[in-house]
Amino acid sequence: MITRIKTNEKIIFLTIDDAPTSISTPQTLEFLKYYNVKATFFCIGKNIIEDQELTQRIITDGHQIANHSFSHLNGWKTSKNKYISDVNKGKSLTNSNFFRPPYGKISPLQYLYLYKNYRIILWTMMVYDFDKKRSLEKDKKLLEKYLQPGSIFTFHDNQKAIDKKNILLPYFIELALKWNFRFEPLDKYVL
Repeated sequence: MITRIKTNEKIIFLTIDDAPTSISTPQTLEFLKYYNVKATFFCIGKNIIEDQELTQRIITDGHQIANHSFSHLNGWKTSKNKYISDVNKGKSLTNSNFFRPPYGKISPLQYLYLYKNYRIILWTMMVYDFDKKRSLEKDKKLLEKYLQPGSIFTFHDNQKAIDKKNILLPYFIELALKWNFRFEPLDKYVL
């Protein structure tokens, strides 16, 4: 599983989970366009079906689409066969061999099967933008701490995350650019 990209260059990787959602993804795309930053969107298959136009906008704007399963199943609570089937169904819509397990939860058996056909991508820092109990100041300090070459950052495009994401994402992008980091999609560095 990949949690960081080995590099000495000031390159970082912005990833967005749970897209596309009409309530959050358009704002995320506006932030990325404003700052001229590219990201990798780990999309949920059923969300792609529900909003194909928004999915196409992600691609047209030059971002990478990757697989976050079809229905966002928790691997620790799902049988191997059902989980694998759901991941493969997500791949059929994203056409991506990059897979991020929902919740970061994948069983050893699921992993043993999937690693042969997928690049399993986790993160260096999960931004808990969906957790309203965590303070913004704590999240900002963690973003600063993990802002290092090769780090993979994960934000979320969903109802729970929208308020904090809309504050933390521009803050993070401005900080990274101020510190002379460059944002890249994962497909340029993960084979």
